[in-house]
Amino acid sequence: MPEPQIKGLPAGAELRPISGLPPGAELRPIGQQSATAPSIEDSAPSGSANLQHAMTGEGTYPMWDTAGHLKQVPYSQVPVERGQGYQFDTNPYRGDLTPAQAFTKDEAADPNRTGGTTTMFAPAGATWEGQPEPKSRQESIARLVESERKAPMLQRVMTGVAKGGATLAKPAVDAINLATGQNTPEETSQMMAPHSAAESVAKYATIAAPIVASGIAAPLATAGGLAGGTAGSMAGGALGHAMNLNPNQSEMLSDVGGLAGGIGGMKAAEPIASVFPTRAKAGEVFQSVMKDAKDAPVQLEKSGDALLRVRELADRGASMPQVANKLLRRVTDPEQGPLTYGEARDFASNLSRLSSGEVQKLTPVMQRQVGQLSHAFNEDVGNAASSVGRGEDYTQAMNDYRHASQLANVGKNLKKLAIPAAMGAGGYKLYHAFTDK
Repeated sequence: MPEPQIKGLPAGAELRPISGLPPGAELRPIGQQSATAPSIEDSAPSGSANLQHAMTGEGTYPMWDTAGHLKQVPYSQVPVERGQGYQFDTNPYRGDLTPAQAFTKDEAADPNRTGGTTTMFAPAGATWEGQPEPKSRQESIARLVESERKAPMLQRVMTGVAKGGATLAKPAVDAINLATGQNTPEETSQMMAPHSAAESVAKYATIAAPIVASGIAAPLATAGGLAGGTAGSMAGGALGHAMNLNPNQSEMLSDVGGLAGGIGGMKAAEPIASVFPTRAKAGEVFQSVMKDAKDAPVQLEKSGDALLRVRELADRGASMPQVANKLLRRVTDPEQGPLTYGEARDFASNLSRLSSGEVQKLTPVMQRQVGQLSHAFNEDVGNAASSVGRGEDYTQAMNDYRHASQLANVGKNLKKLAIPAAMGAGGYKLYHAFTDK
């Protein structure tokens, strides 16, 4: 009677005992299980420090399926399951190695491994002309990093800009990874990290640009958004870990928490921001005063002498600002009635906003006299507002407008300094990248 053969084995192949099988274990084709046999999922606890063995005798690796279940996947099935969207668990698995690191190490040491790996182990767009195909995803990423470091300067800068944009759009990137299972959060971080000085400067400049612009326009709201976003992201990640979600699900929950926290932080900053003066709020008060004091007469008790001194300097050869000349003609015209609050507010505004070209034509003495005129004239306008009971509101609006303008000027100056400072720091870093060996 001929010896029984197992389908698929070559003629003459002999069967040898497989070490490590429990007593009574039966041999079955891979992929099939009896009704009473333990499943791969139940064959070993997650995070075991020892290499686990399924019924086939292969090493297994903790992986999360797309439904959020932690399973023990045999070595030979890892590439297949990764193609189906499975993700390695990130907890320590074998000593200090994570499951992904352990698999990479085992795969590199496998003497029976033939050919290259599938394209799912290479980041999108990565090619390896003239090189053996990478044996693992980690090797693929390592080659990508090395190619970035050797790229021309312009390409490194463009790569840094792209990574900065991807960082700003991180929730969208994580959503794609969650839907496709293309990359783990750890792999995404590796690929989005800058790998040269040029990349670092370009990436962080791209990230900083909208933050700086937002900070200048709305500093408190920006600060609140950053603080709330950071706290929300950390809370979301901690919640994902507590719920035992897979890495991509936890990362997505962290993104949702960050977005919610950022919006909440900006909203929370609104009451604080309302305490600080703005030119818009000052303008609203001016409009309110205008309704009550529009036709109130303005007496030049404080500014009359200053206006006459401006004319005196002009008569002696100095250039006279056009607005001062028109104000003088208006108040000395006998055919017109008294100067009103509504008219005076326009004159006061124009006196404080001389064009740069007109200022350059004025002598230092005239510039100083026009400044005194502007200050004294605003006092006379305030006295007109007081005549209708709105003097305190007018004074408060003037102070708020001045303080808000000062804050805006500080922001503009910081912005002017930030750009050359960033360029200088970037140039310094690039210099040392090429000179420090």
